[in-house]
Amino acid sequence: MKKRIIAIAAVGATTMIVLPALPANAAAKVGQSCKKLGVVQNGLVCTAKGKKRVYAAVPKAAPTTAAAPGAAATPAPAASGPAVVPGFDGKSINVTVLGNVSVNTAFPASVNFATGGKALFNGWKSYMSRINDAGGIAGKYKVNINFQETYYTPSEAVKAYAETKNNTVVYGMVYGTPLTQALEKSFGEDNLTGSPVSLDAAWVKSPVYLPIGATYQGQAINLLDWYNKDGGGAGKNVCALSLANNAYGNAGEEGFDFGAKALGIKVGGKFKTSTNAANAQQLKDANCDAVVITISGEAQTPGLLAETAKLGYFPLFLGLAPSFAVGTVVPANSAQFAKQLIVASDGAQWGVENSVGMKQHMADLRKYAPQEIGIPNPATEWGYAQAQSVAALLEKAVANGDLSKAGIRKALATLGTVDLGGLYPNWNYTDPAGRIAPNISNIYKVDISVRGGLDLLKPNFASSVVYK
Repeated sequence: MKKRIIAIAAVGATTMIVLPALPANAAAKVGQSCKKLGVVQNGLVCTAKGKKRVYAAVPKAAPTTAAAPGAAATPAPAASGPAVVPGFDGKSINVTVLGNVSVNTAFPASVNFATGGKALFNGWKSYMSRINDAGGIAGKYKVNINFQETYYTPSEAVKAYAETKNNTVVYGMVYGTPLTQALEKSFGEDNLTGSPVSLDAAWVKSPVYLPIGATYQGQAINLLDWYNKDGGGAGKNVCALSLANNAYGNAGEEGFDFGAKALGIKVGGKFKTSTNAANAQQLKDANCDAVVITISGEAQTPGLLAETAKLGYFPLFLGLAPSFAVGTVVPANSAQFAKQLIVASDGAQWGVENSVGMKQHMADLRKYAPQEIGIPNPATEWGYAQAQSVAALLEKAVANGDLSKAGIRKALATLGTVDLGGLYPNWNYTDPAGRIAPNISNIYKVDISVRGGLDLLKPNFASSVVYK
């Protein structure tokens, strides 16, 4: 049986525990080892005790409120706080992260996305670690971080979800657009809520997701508008290059199509990725002065710039945020990156502590994830802002006295504005049908001498064209 890694966030540290499968035990006794949290046998429940899982007496749950005929009853708050529900034992809250922090050659996508995934999770975990050090959600409920490796592969995410859904209050991270797509129906059927690491506009009004940031579609539109107004692109030939058969690639192309039409941009052509050499030749043959790219900054962007240079062809590449990966910029190619790549990103300039959000982010990284200070990656901002939003959702649910599935959904629909302190655009979480994504992007140029590799060129750029 495949092992999974569960990270339990404790005060001031995160302990990694590898748990082998345990045999079923029908004759459960208090203190006896058990396998699956939340399973009840012989009137005892499998619960976490330090680094072990053991059977213990089932906590007395508060009575449920009366429900109208045909309606589901909702737990009533216990005298000292929310009622015990799956994933909440009255003392701690289980939050599952479906991420990608390691490379496995059996799953090719992990090679392209693990570096960013590791930085995202470290940012996410650093925020939650500080919350736990302060006592937890509402100052008294610690967050147990259940990390599940997905290798950026939908089938792995589906497996991990099936193994954790019965003992999770909320999914604090679903890493990647393909995984978010694959799980949306299951979240709906199981009445669970998750926060996607995906900026696809499809999640803006989804009742099962807590999105953060602007959208990929909005980033593409802002890049087109910036190039047309401020980047010398008026009347120029603009093309699009997107990942083929990929939801992220499709989202960027949707934004390109919408923005180009609304802004009257001259479109030279639209292309899907094949090989870097083939794409470079296609773009040159189409006389593209600029190219909006919705590709992987780790897998495609460096090679694309290298192949266009071989042709003596130097278009301006306008990259959505994931099209840039700081680790691929080295002294040998840094001048070309600086000359040819403009990036739209939601995050504030990494490490520049001129906002409350960035100051706290850097302080938490120094304490809980110092490795990210040594090798700066702007992806930590995304994870940190996401954890902040998830924590705000849990705070709201606790204030409502209801950490049940229905309680989390109710909290999301009434959460209101989550202030991220200038680190990321603020969202106003209302009833999902009425939600509107932020419409701003920070426009960056590449500069290897700057921590994080991106130097702010135009802050808070917002096109008058809004994707719908």
